Amino acid sequence: RNVTLINYLNDIAQDEEGFDTSVLLPVDHVGCPEPNSEPITSDPDTPTEVNIVSDVYRIQGIGWFRSFYDGNKNAVDVCKNIIVLGVGTGMRTDAYDDLSQQISTESEAITFIADPNPWFITKNSETRFARLASHVMENLETLIPACKDTTQQRKLIIGGHSASGGAAWRAIPLLADTDTPAAGYIGLDLFSLEPDSEPKVNIPTLNWGLTTTSCGVTTNNAAKAGYQATDVEAGRVFYQVNNDVDGLGHCDFTDRGCYGPVCAPSNNAGVVRKKVAYSVNKFIQSLYDGDFDKVDYSLSEEEEGESVAIKLFMNEDSVSRRLTRFLRH
Repeated sequence: RNVTLINYLNDIAQDEEGFDTSVLLPVDHVGCPEPNSEPITSDPDTPTEVNIVSDVYRIQGIGWFRSFYDGNKNAVDVCKNIIVLGVGTGMRTDAYDDLSQQISTESEAITFIADPNPWFITKNSETRFARLASHVMENLETLIPACKDTTQQRKLIIGGHSASGGAAWRAIPLLADTDTPAAGYIGLDLFSLEPDSEPKVNIPTLNWGLTTTSCGVTTNNAAKAGYQATDVEAGRVFYQVNNDVDGLGHCDFTDRGCYGPVCAPSNNAGVVRKKVAYSVNKFIQSLYDGDFDKVDYSLSEEEEGESVAIKLFMNEDSVSRRLTRFLRH
């Protein structure tokens, strides 16, 4: 039944360009929390090395998005790496708080969780995604006042979960000839993509996916395809989580899964988000030094309570289930 519902959502997502969601947003609304949510900041009375600063934006004709960064880090450093990640089908921008905070802790970057198509469940439009990503880059100093006095060149890293991951992929060529081209791509079990897509993407990509179809998302048209459709010389990374036992995992990037029990998170969701944040930091470093060394991307040894099998593929590595050996992390 759950797979039927997911397939139904995918079917109606094919023709969303005719909808104009801006008519549903009569005023620009910046800094207003979504229902039942509050801006995230650290408790000033609690000593901490991390100070997560977060805000919510609703921009007419652009979309809704949330920002996250560590306020204790140097603004010059965090403001030069801008990550825009789109939400999955039917998901809200407040569904990825844990992953965003983990990325903020690990990396010198600002992460925007974006919904270019609010009020509608479908998130497949590359046009809307590209427009939102460009808006963030062009208005960064207004959106994030801490960036106002920073003048260094900024890198835009785009991507997303599930359908938005696919939209962001298709937005790469749309942004290529603009003032805000994408320097890298992060796919969180993106969907859907053909593995033999041509031409190959010629920017570095970081892909997280699964071994078994989950929530109606077939593995051969998800993160694995993103890895295969990236030019080897550009720098490509693929972490494949073994979900053969329970078939879960597509929504492990969210705080509580998708649509309640329809697409529940696995028992390893927290560990997966932690590893994703680690890999994002390594990916950002590679965008600067051009070094995509497999040793650098190897995950840390298993900690107490962690038990998830993840295989790492990079650069010239071929993805083959028959030859895949998984290590526990």
